[in-house]
Amino acid sequence: MQTNILDRHKLIIAFLILLPLVIVAVSRTLGDYGFYYLSPVRLWLNGETRLFEEKAPYYYMPWSALLMVPFALLPDQVGQVIYDTLSIAVFVWGVSVLAKSKRWWPLALTVTNMYTGMLILVSQWDTFILAFLALAWVAVEQRRPWLLGLALTGMSSKPTGVLIPAILLLYIARNWSRHDLLRMLTIPFLSVIVSFFVSGLDWPIRYFKFVQEFPPTPFRHYMLITPWGNVDFLLSHWDYLGTEGRILFGVLTAGVLVWLVRCIRRKLNHRTVCLAMLVNTVISPYALIFYYIYLAPIVTRLTEETPWLGIFLALGALLDVIGLRLGLGISVYPLIVLATVLVSELRFMRQQPIS
Repeated sequence: MQTNILDRHKLIIAFLILLPLVIVAVSRTLGDYGFYYLSPVRLWLNGETRLFEEKAPYYYMPWSALLMVPFALLPDQVGQVIYDTLSIAVFVWGVSVLAKSKRWWPLALTVTNMYTGMLILVSQWDTFILAFLALAWVAVEQRRPWLLGLALTGMSSKPTGVLIPAILLLYIARNWSRHDLLRMLTIPFLSVIVSFFVSGLDWPIRYFKFVQEFPPTPFRHYMLITPWGNVDFLLSHWDYLGTEGRILFGVLTAGVLVWLVRCIRRKLNHRTVCLAMLVNTVISPYALIFYYIYLAPIVTRLTEETPWLGIFLALGALLDVIGLRLGLGISVYPLIVLATVLVSELRFMRQQPIS
């Protein structure tokens, strides 16, 4: 059964639940929206930079700067309200599509957690990346090469969170006709051409030099603005796991990875894409705590199938809230999700084939 990308009435409920976060975000700070998006793009519009330098810390593909131009022309808070509202809308839609959500409450339970709140508070770009991944899945499912090319281009603006799922989708499309593959590659190719006009012919060289000289987070701790004040969080869960924790994480990840390979060999579907995103999130060396929104599709899927598991995972997320309040600077949520998914997949595969 193909995904209908518009028939999602339950999205309105989840969207309205999250909308107050926009007011909170705008009242607190411009966050990354101001520092990483508005400031560099405004300097670029004024001809003061070609991006990828210390005074214009832009870490995304050059073509994506064009998407921020309308926001840069608006007053700061007006632009941020529109940006955050769109961010919530596409996030809820993307999770619904990837999880094939049929009821509103599993979707609402999953997306209304601390990680979504923190991402909205800093106004990061990842909700759009997840939505582009959902769009890519719709394109593959309906065999629409132009749409897949558009989605892959969007994902390329910040690919670290969806690299494995992107490779998986390209693997699915490998048997398309030559004409379809050319159509799929047209928009990504044009985005590269546009990037040269935006940032100069030497932008790839300048980009890699810039990232090496000015990494996105130059400290081992990241100052995160939360509803409880400013909190230091480690750059990645790998940084705060001891030897035993890393071994456990590695074993569980290997188990899910093996299961992902089995799923790929049997049949590729939205469940496989969700598993790929889980693996990508937990093995990524660069995973700030609000990047755990990428776990939302698989958690929504689990909640749809086994409601008590969804409640269990929601309580697991609360442990991180307690950790924030106590200033512990650790996160247990990805470990809990990883273990739960492995157990659930084992049970699921025994009960029925993947559909």
